[in-house]
Amino acid sequence: MDKIVTHEDWQPVALDQFIAGYWYRYRDDPLPLIHEAKGSAVARIVHGRWIVQCPNVGNCNEATVVSKRAPHFICNLCGSPENDGQWYNVAFPADARLIEAELLKRGRRQNRNWEPHETLDDLRRENAAIVKAVCY
Repeated sequence: MDKIVTHEDWQPVALDQFIAGYWYRYRDDPLPLIHEAKGSAVARIVHGRWIVQCPNVGNCNEATVVSKRAPHFICNLCGSPENDGQWYNVAFPADARLIEAELLKRGRRQNRNWEPHETLDDLRRENAAIVKAVCY
């Protein structure tokens, strides 16, 4: 079944366990508790995957495939110092299923991208342009 991928589709372990595996590779401090998350990070879709780009702008470029079941993010590379080293709560759009449905109309995974400022109408226009480009 073709779908927009979340952490659970990609990894057999829970998100916090997956992050912990990398955390201890790069960091000497303990992984913060996920239930003490603070702040918010917005999910987006890149190449058919729900991700969060590290909010530590200018100092980190890490991104992680995120979970809808456990909607949290912490950067395993820089440790999210801009959020006091704590997990973020991940915000998914209310119309996530509709966004996914529009993106799944695009045959190529690399064309399945969505940014939080884009509306469903934007995606529909992009889909029409893709079809037109392929047909002509």
